[in-house]
Amino acid sequence: MERVEEILHYRFKCKAWLIEALTHKSWIDQSVENSLNLGPNLRIQDYERLEFLGDSILSYLVAKYFFITS
Repeated sequence: MERVEEILHYRFKCKAWLIEALTHKSWIDQSVENSLNLGPNLRIQDYERLEFLGDSILSYLVAKYFFITS
């Protein structure tokens, strides 16, 4: 994660969010969960939750821009 922070010139306060943002669901399904046997209620988070939040924020900002400039 240090290399990612160097490239971005930013230090993340919560490293867990950085890991979550860079983790693809298929990687978790195929490698991690199978080897850890966490069970159905516990799972490592992937980026889909953050992607949904980001998409929602972008949609809001685009709608606001078009509303204000129309």
